[in-house]
Amino acid sequence: RAKLIKVSTSDDLALLKVSHCHSPFLTLSNKRLLQGVTVHAIGSPLGLRDQLTQGTVTQILANGVVTDAQILPGNSGGPLVNEAGEVVAVNTLKVAKGSALNKGFGVSIPALRVKQNFSSVLKEI
Repeated sequence: RAKLIKVSTSDDLALLKVSHCHSPFLTLSNKRLLQGVTVHAIGSPLGLRDQLTQGTVTQILANGVVTDAQILPGNSGGPLVNEAGEVVAVNTLKVAKGSALNKGFGVSIPALRVKQNFSSVLKEI
């Protein structure tokens, strides 16, 4: 069972706590993300479980990381990780013209924004 801890008022994020579940976890990166870095999007797109796509950070915006790694329906909420396996962002949406699934760019919420949204709550948990 998951318990809703906090919903972000500025980003499409929610913090959930899963009780009585021991599972592996990833850490949020403390490193500054740079354009050109290789990243991997992890998620369960289109009904497939545990899929991984690779791409490059193509642009860093104030409130988003743009990548050419495939972010398909079902990847939202999954991590965007660097080569060290650290979470650099949370996958959010895909921007594309038309309905082409294999074209366009993915946009993710940077790890720094995740920390800003939930740091006070995470200290209490």
